[in-house]
Amino acid sequence: MMLLLLNASVWWSSMPEVQTGGGGGEDPAGKPSCQTWNYEFNTLIWAILIVVTSVLLKKVGQLLRLWVMGSCLPGPGLQALVARSVIRAKADGPLKLLELFSSLHKQHGSVLKIWMGPTQLLVSIFDVRIVNELLEKAHDRVPAPRMALQLAFGKGSLFFAPFSKVEGRRTICDREFNGKNLGQVHAIALKVIQKLGLWATLDQDGNWHTDSKSFSQSIAFAVLGISIFGEGYVEWAAAREFEKLLISIADEISGWVRYTVPPVWRPSFIHFWRKCNRLKHLTWNLVAEAHKNLQTTVCPIDNTKDNMVHSDDATPETQSEGATLNGKDNYKVEVFEIVETLKSNLVTGKVLGDGRVSGMMYHGGCTTAGILSGILTRLAHHPDIQAKVYAEIKEVCGSNLAPSQSDVKQLHYLMASLHESARLLPTAPFLQRCSLQSDFQLAPGLIVPAGAIMAAPVHLLHLNPVCWGNDSADFNPERFLKPKSEFCLNVKANSSHIHNELNQTQKDTNMSEKRVFQAPPLDSGFLLFGTGARSCIGANFALTEILSLVAALVQGYELKLAPGSPKDLTPKLENCVLQYSPSARLILIPRRTQI
Repeated sequence: MMLLLLNASVWWSSMPEVQTGGGGGEDPAGKPSCQTWNYEFNTLIWAILIVVTSVLLKKVGQLLRLWVMGSCLPGPGLQALVARSVIRAKADGPLKLLELFSSLHKQHGSVLKIWMGPTQLLVSIFDVRIVNELLEKAHDRVPAPRMALQLAFGKGSLFFAPFSKVEGRRTICDREFNGKNLGQVHAIALKVIQKLGLWATLDQDGNWHTDSKSFSQSIAFAVLGISIFGEGYVEWAAAREFEKLLISIADEISGWVRYTVPPVWRPSFIHFWRKCNRLKHLTWNLVAEAHKNLQTTVCPIDNTKDNMVHSDDATPETQSEGATLNGKDNYKVEVFEIVETLKSNLVTGKVLGDGRVSGMMYHGGCTTAGILSGILTRLAHHPDIQAKVYAEIKEVCGSNLAPSQSDVKQLHYLMASLHESARLLPTAPFLQRCSLQSDFQLAPGLIVPAGAIMAAPVHLLHLNPVCWGNDSADFNPERFLKPKSEFCLNVKANSSHIHNELNQTQKDTNMSEKRVFQAPPLDSGFLLFGTGARSCIGANFALTEILSLVAALVQGYELKLAPGSPKDLTPKLENCVLQYSPSARLILIPRRTQI
């Protein structure tokens, strides 16, 4: 670039001057002479040259600083060999990547630097204390969102954009998912299970056959789709196309996200670009369809005081009937409000521009599907564990009544099984953070330069024998259970309120000989939903959804592996989420007592 500018300046300066009069700077007509144009052009060229040079020098200075500070961190030197090893291991699967990072950490310690390229530094952290501090203080996820991410999920994505730009919107989404939507997800999950025929095949014996991965994916998207768009979501053709296109984009995006400069000249990237544009239009269609559907079933909302029923003024009769508003279902009214907001945002380009809806559907649907598929596969592989889960469900809510939301909270063994399954198969092999504005001090003497990626190897931490014992690779839900007496003593020491709530919810069950679920402490390195300001805003929503789905399925059906299903559970990164591959084929055998 600089050479071209210099050559242009020299070439222009060497052009012969055209004198038209008395040697001045203007011709007799008063127009600037060629000499004046020559001077102005050279000035412009040199100004551009100075600006370009200063920018390049700044970049070179940042690069030298990255190299110098990176050399002070433990790990292999600046060489492409390690980066190629990481890429090869990633291509071979998460287990190979896990082995590589485990080997490197054994050689270089709990903090390890890996040069992914001359300008890209990755710092892997295997110390739980440092990881927790990192997640609390570092709020950004990537140094700079690549164009592929922006095309799919927008420049203002809640999941990739700088934290300072999305903090307010994360707060709003957190309030929605842990407010209205959280209160509805249990009922929605039970309704979805009743539509089992949409995602499974019935044989002549009355048993349902399905694939664990596709079944979990369809159910997860259905629950989330109904929560956002309303009950008609599962029936819309646009929704099916939306899901397929979203999964297709997820399969391709990991390949395109590696490019700093997108290869817009490649036909395959242009095809990916068109898919992303189609996804935006489908998002519009879904919101418009939801708005149209709800307009026909719900009258316009009247915000006058006479027509509003407040929770403080509601009578027991209105509360028992589901807190109706003007004779209409309150759930539909709330969804109507949400869709109205989405439609308003779409009209102004807010949602359509930043991909908020598609981003929530992708991250919420795919991650939930991965966790759900994992627990269903584990229960089918371990009939003894499934029998204990079923016995607990029968004891808490019986065989004929569908589990209520309060019942689900008492299913401690199911909760432990879910966490144990997620420990062995987290949603992602790594949880990454980045400090964009300033250097980040991991520990005394360990400073990571600004812009470097800091990653916690979640899969490795979940299998750490120091935290989980020598049987850390085994499926054992008991590790998340504690005797009730010991649990209550610990809880009472920390919070009498939680202690009283626990006694209230479990007073009718004989818990004296039982073990109750205990959430893993921070020092265990359990990072299913992350922690800190950038933790998953839909964690409670996803847990409630999965527990409700599994409880309803196990209560009504016995899960068995179909003949020929793989016996080895090998994780593989699919749709940017860890899943068992090949997926297990499941047979759902109805139990004698029906729901």
